[in-house]
Amino acid sequence: MNIHITSGTFPFMMNIKKKHQKKHSIILMQSEADTLLVHETNGKSIFQTPRSYEVISHIGVLQQKGFCVMHYIPIDEEAIDVFEYRLKNHSLNINFFHGFKAFRALRPKKGNAYVLMSVWNDANAYSLSEKLYTFPDSLIQEFSLQMLKMHSPTYVRKYWIPKEEDLEK
Repeated sequence: MNIHITSGTFPFMMNIKKKHQKKHSIILMQSEADTLLVHETNGKSIFQTPRSYEVISHIGVLQQKGFCVMHYIPIDEEAIDVFEYRLKNHSLNINFFHGFKAFRALRPKKGNAYVLMSVWNDANAYSLSEKLYTFPDSLIQEFSLQMLKMHSPTYVRKYWIPKEEDLEK
């Protein structure tokens, strides 16, 4: 399975979503800085300039509502095999948290920044889980302790996923 992501202004992203919504499941996400479209498919991207990823681990279903947190983890080429092995064998116990909806571990098709994407009912559910359980921080720390080289610092982006009915207003 693949995930393709593109970004732009809200009106432009809404036009793309509306144009393709009958044939494709596309999730619109917003932050203060930008608007994303996320297309999960077994096929090719419908976007002109996507950032494309292979899904290497997943839990749950992506839906047009909630709160999304994307942890970007740049990994040096020589550490990729170890990183993916540990990622696939790490116990992902986040699905027992109240408000958890979905998780995707994404391998970049170009570049070196893997993405750990988690989706929650709302920002409060994510904040509570962050206090109680430090995923993916515990996972990243585990890799760092094992001398994994990260290409550059990790970073996080947070997005609100408006309900479908709110988009149509």
